[in-house]
Amino acid sequence: MALSDPAFPPGTWIISRTQDLTWFWGSALVGLGAGALVLLAPWLALPLFCAWMVGVDGPHFWATWTRSVWDPAERARRGALVAGSFLIFLPGFAAWAVARATGADVVWIGFLLLAAVWAYHHGVRQDFGIWSLYARRAGLSVRERTVDAWFLYGARWGLFAWFSLAHPLSRAELEAAGLAWISAPVGWAVLAWMVAFPVVLAVRYAKGRPVLPGLFILLPCIGYQAVGFAVIGLAEPLVPGFSNVEQAFAVLALSNGVAHGLQYLGLVAWAGKNRHPRGGPSLSARLSARPGRAWLVYVALSVPYLAVNLLRTAAPGVHIAGPTVEGLALCVYWGFVLHHYLLDQYIWRPHADPILRAELRVA
Repeated sequence: MALSDPAFPPGTWIISRTQDLTWFWGSALVGLGAGALVLLAPWLALPLFCAWMVGVDGPHFWATWTRSVWDPAERARRGALVAGSFLIFLPGFAAWAVARATGADVVWIGFLLLAAVWAYHHGVRQDFGIWSLYARRAGLSVRERTVDAWFLYGARWGLFAWFSLAHPLSRAELEAAGLAWISAPVGWAVLAWMVAFPVVLAVRYAKGRPVLPGLFILLPCIGYQAVGFAVIGLAEPLVPGFSNVEQAFAVLALSNGVAHGLQYLGLVAWAGKNRHPRGGPSLSARLSARPGRAWLVYVALSVPYLAVNLLRTAAPGVHIAGPTVEGLALCVYWGFVLHHYLLDQYIWRPHADPILRAELRVA
């Protein structure tokens, strides 16, 4: 069934058919396209990485500030949260300092591991958040919402587990431990889980129930992730001379990050226009009323963000900093990123925030 089918009545889209297909669905194709370009021409890895940092990744972080730090009304409503959120910068610096002072690298590695897991969880939560807007618009039943949520979380984390076990870099470690066999059953279990969901949607459609929320999960969420992991991820590292895990999987991060960032920017632009349709005196109001101009401001602010990423040795093939500078850059980077994750957990809760529900046009 085409997405333009009359079975999808007005109001099932979050913004509009065109806007949704651009920001929330088409972004997955853009992300996969970026990864495919590097597969065909690995020399494009660095310029595309830099373009992603400045044009999408950095701006999507600054967009959070527009809806929190730079908005007087939000500071008044959530003063303790906004002010206290900056304390999230401290754990990284503390872990790095302890590791340097004592030689206990496990403290620093543990922090980086926890931060990376939170990063993946944040991506899953964004998928869930956008799906939940579709579910609200479509009027899914409690049972239907439960089935969709279980599938979304199970498939996303199942794919992550399979990829972590199946990648050649991991398989070498598993073979040494005699556990190389484990990736196959995990992969088959995830595949079975994914194949079951289209059957659920077919039954739902036959009963005349809405399927657009489920299709969002199936295509730009799960389908996109499956292709990314199986095609781009298993081909990594695409750039030789990597010195850490992030460099080894920089192209996969680029592919995933492009889609994630574009979805977020589209949602923030729409909600911001609804919050401040006529602008206002605050920086947040001025940026929200003019999303195009806001993006240019975010791009300018993201140039130093790119510099931090180059110094922390995240870009493919770039090694320009010593251990001390790299460690400090990692602390700054993760502090900034975790700050975004923390704020997002509280400022995007439609079920508990009538003001946000009005901005998102959901009941």
